[in-house]
Amino acid sequence: EENIQLFKFDQEKAIREKEALEKKKREEGKRKAYEARMLRKAKREGKDSDYYLRQGADVPTIQFITRLKSRPKTEQLILWKKSHSQHCLSYHLEPNGCSRDRKCAFL
Repeated sequence: EENIQLFKFDQEKAIREKEALEKKKREEGKRKAYEARMLRKAKREGKDSDYYLRQGADVPTIQFITRLKSRPKTEQLILWKKSHSQHCLSYHLEPNGCSRDRKCAFL
């Protein structure tokens, strides 16, 4: 009974969560449209249907990230884009992760 009296509904938090969910749904819709475009492009060019979707999709290894951390920022970006461009560079390399948090398009 005591715990029920201590609970206070946070209207602002509920609004933020609802907005975040709506944004996530919009972003998922954009992703589906992007995938459909890339599929059509690959078919048009006579390539495997997932050719463009696979580019940059490799998950970075801990060893790769460790090696990147010792390189200059410009070199990090060049190496990252070769095989991991669909992943957030800041999320993996910055001490506090990506500053965009949930707003990051890569997460």
